[in-house]
Amino acid sequence: MSHTVAVRDGMSSSAEAALSNIAVAFIDTAGVVGTSDYLVEAQLTPDNTVKINIGRAYVSTVAEDMKYSTLLSAVENVTIAANNSGNPRIDAIVLYIDLAAAPDATATNVAKFYDVTGTPAGSPVAPTNAQILAQIGASNPYIILSNIAVANGFTSIISANITDTRTFTTFNTGPTFQVPGYIEMTEQASPPSSPASGKVRLYIKADALFRKLPSGGIAQIGNTTINDLGSVSGAQTIDFSLGLNHALTMTNTTTLTFTNPVQGEHYVVEVKNGDTGTLNYPVNVLWNSNTPPSLGLGINKIDLLGFFYDGTYFIGMMATRY
Repeated sequence: MSHTVAVRDGMSSSAEAALSNIAVAFIDTAGVVGTSDYLVEAQLTPDNTVKINIGRAYVSTVAEDMKYSTLLSAVENVTIAANNSGNPRIDAIVLYIDLAAAPDATATNVAKFYDVTGTPAGSPVAPTNAQILAQIGASNPYIILSNIAVANGFTSIISANITDTRTFTTFNTGPTFQVPGYIEMTEQASPPSSPASGKVRLYIKADALFRKLPSGGIAQIGNTTINDLGSVSGAQTIDFSLGLNHALTMTNTTTLTFTNPVQGEHYVVEVKNGDTGTLNYPVNVLWNSNTPPSLGLGINKIDLLGFFYDGTYFIGMMATRY
């Protein structure tokens, strides 16, 4: 009989695949469950070991047809192998499932930790998948918890030597989180990678909110900030991924180039006349009657240029001589 029930009171045994099916049905991405689960830290008094905090995790096979639920109920220490090679190395602390182990009554001898030693070198790199499997067993599923910088002749591991590499479990209904009435976001130094089709990634930069599209396009949400380019002349690029509003002071003839527009967006460029000169536009800017309007005359006069991007052309509008 191959058709079994995963859990039934009074049963003497249950097929491993049947229990794993519960996790497979609900877990989208394997990893640790909570923010502190399985966190690798230095000892309070640093020595040649690291400690792994309590927590829960899901470890998946490569094919993701089996997912193993693990629980660590007491802090566990892992000893970092000595390094007398003459060069530093990078180790990986992994949580793995020992498929060769015969489980005890409560399966406490199956989920294990291992210090996977990297290759010593002048500029060492973290262990590869092949190196990890060679040390923990070629068929054993695992997740990497942290990388450890191991100096030649080290005697202790401190916090600065530990890089957290944990991934976090997500569910096929989406990540679960409590919304407190607001969302607090950390400013990003650079835009995130593009999301999958049908999704949008939100991030903030310079106190402004942006969205990253699957196409790679970037658009500001709202228009409360101004990207001030300062005094310009000659060739000048306006990068619309930096915002909807831009400002410049033209000190001589200036030729504009527009980059990273998003179809359907409206952009505003404030031009202050700091001297004489002509403002030239990209060839795909269209004006009424095909004639670019003249800038306001006189020092410190301000013109507002408006552009609607239809995916090919910028439809231009101007309010002049402020």
